[in-house]
Amino acid sequence: SKPYKDHLTEAAKQYGDLFETYNKFTAGLYARMQQGRLYKELGQSDKAIEVLKQMLSLAGEGETGRTLRSESLALLLETYLEPKVKKYADALAQVEQWQEGARGAEESSPEGLKVHFLAGQAALSLAEGMKESDPKRKDHLKAARQHFEFVGRFRGDLQREAKNMLE
Repeated sequence: SKPYKDHLTEAAKQYGDLFETYNKFTAGLYARMQQGRLYKELGQSDKAIEVLKQMLSLAGEGETGRTLRSESLALLLETYLEPKVKKYADALAQVEQWQEGARGAEESSPEGLKVHFLAGQAALSLAEGMKESDPKRKDHLKAARQHFEFVGRFRGDLQREAKNMLE
């Protein structure tokens, strides 16, 4: 509905203002991530992608910054996987970059498991869009299986869904 969209648009603007004022603080970064989430909800995929990609480089190296980065990545992947966006290869490239920098239990954190689950969906969607004869198709199916198997090893909201994707 229009009032709802107007409300989200105003909230996105306010989050943007908070970020501009407090961009050196966690609260400002969190506001920026929420702004990206709202753009995603509003269907403004390009704006959401721009904001969320920026978050991947803004969040610091501390635990809070790394968690914000993983949450932002999950939102970015959700945006990439939307039916009108379909940027599956971009999603997988972002996940690969994230995995290279992930520390310790970061990949098995709730945010990390969501990233792996979404990466599995991206790899599966990429494979489904290829011809059976394409050699990269098998690679993407294998990657999807690996992501879903990883998620399936940990208790949580996504465990059952990941196991269902493997059937």
